[in-house]
Amino acid sequence: MSIEKHLATFNNKKVEDFDPAKGIENLDTVYRLRTDYEQTPIEEIANAFLADPKVSEVEELIIGWWNSDGESDVGPEAITDILLAQKDKLPNLKYLMLGDITYDENEMSWITTGDISAFIASFPQLIHLQIRTGDEEPLDLGEFKSEHLKTLIFETGGLPKSSLKQLLEADLPNLEHLEIWLGARNYGYNCSLEHFAPLLEGGLFPKLKHLGLCNSEIQNQITEAVVNAPILDRIESLDLSRGNISDEGAQLLLDSPKIKALKHLNLDHHYLSDEMIENLTNLMGDKVNLSRNKSKDRYAESRYIEVSE
Repeated sequence: MSIEKHLATFNNKKVEDFDPAKGIENLDTVYRLRTDYEQTPIEEIANAFLADPKVSEVEELIIGWWNSDGESDVGPEAITDILLAQKDKLPNLKYLMLGDITYDENEMSWITTGDISAFIASFPQLIHLQIRTGDEEPLDLGEFKSEHLKTLIFETGGLPKSSLKQLLEADLPNLEHLEIWLGARNYGYNCSLEHFAPLLEGGLFPKLKHLGLCNSEIQNQITEAVVNAPILDRIESLDLSRGNISDEGAQLLLDSPKIKALKHLNLDHHYLSDEMIENLTNLMGDKVNLSRNKSKDRYAESRYIEVSE
């Protein structure tokens, strides 16, 4: 499965593609800088955006597809270098999404983000960072430090252990929300459960309230690693959605005394029996999200995850 649609909302605001002919019309709108095949080059779009007299007031920005000539190995430098060079024009940027790209633009596993360390470091005021990337060119965040970042979302169809290592080595003392998409082995996932140990042992990110280990083809094993981990003693919500969790994993949740204390448990996109759904609902009430039951889907035997390629 792949991502079919662009973000419609971001930071609870409507998202629109930036039109250089119209400029920044409404600061209650989040603008997405993106091109399309044989359309205006992303460099022109970015420069027009940065030349707008209202750009200094912008707090949110989404970077979409950056390659107008269709070459899949082109990275985001065409736009990130421009934003980096003119970073002083974005003094209020606090919410950033890099890679709002759908499958008809580029398959997720082909998105080459590469070294974005200088770009990310140039916006230390960010409180929300969301990155969507593939496995062909591993993510490079460098020595990622931020006093302000509260939300970090890393979306991938196949998480390389090098990327996980960088995420877990980041110095983010005020991080409250961490969401990591694990993906599938066929699309770059090569971590083992022990690679998650520093996170699950609870020694990282002292202000963490929400943990998401999502979109995994080994969601049952991930659940087993999480249910009795020390991290569960101090987070308020747990996200195991988008994966292929079955009754085996759900039973682990039911058997864990720590789960009921959560304020929210997200199991959206699951393979649970009606009986197990009832049991979890009886335990958690409206604190559990059991949307998108895939157990009766015609492809249920393969137990696919939401996003891989």
